[in-house]
Amino acid sequence: MRIQFALLLLLSVLCIAAAEDERHRKFREQHVVGSTVTSCQSIMNDPKREINIKSCKESHKFIVDSGESLKTMCGSSTGEVTRNNKILLCRLKPGSVYPNCVYILGRSFTGSITVTCEGGYPVHYVDATWV
Repeated sequence: MRIQFALLLLLSVLCIAAAEDERHRKFREQHVVGSTVTSCQSIMNDPKREINIKSCKESHKFIVDSGESLKTMCGSSTGEVTRNNKILLCRLKPGSVYPNCVYILGRSFTGSITVTCEGGYPVHYVDATWV
């Protein structure tokens, strides 16, 4: 009986960890780009990112980061965390109509980003403003 309880407890912990990993992966895909990105067109229309589903999104802010740095931003915190970071703003080109969403680089700037952390990982993008 004790072994069954221990296995059930272990399975529960693994399921929770997998759900957190999935939320962090989705956060990275939708909100984080590497420092070598120069084209909004390719990242906005990347099907893995799931940004343009059924319509063209007017604009989207990306956090320019390796991902590892964002992980350390959370540390052991839970809840909202804010820090300065490089941000990439992509804008929809006027006249673009779904499914032909055309994007231009709106602006690249250093600003204040706020994310929600759970289990030491960023899982939700809250806001970004230029400083």
